[in-house]
Amino acid sequence: MIPGPDKSLLDEFAKFALEQAMIRAKQYPPQIQDRFVYDFMDCAIGHTVAMMVLDELYDNGSFRALNEQEKVTANLLMFADKLPE
Repeated sequence: MIPGPDKSLLDEFAKFALEQAMIRAKQYPPQIQDRFVYDFMDCAIGHTVAMMVLDELYDNGSFRALNEQEKVTANLLMFADKLPE
């Protein structure tokens, strides 16, 4: 449907995101700068990579499209004090 981004574009985005993370990390104490960079990069790149992985899983047949009944409950959160047996 929508073509995937070019690898050079992804590399450029990752480089830009890392530069931004490094600039922002300098606002924090040295002992937590690495953690800030990790979290920033996870937010910047993690979602894109997750979508690419999902696309691959659908393409290779590991996942299948949801039927109508499953779509209704796909985003349903359920809380319980007892696990199913």
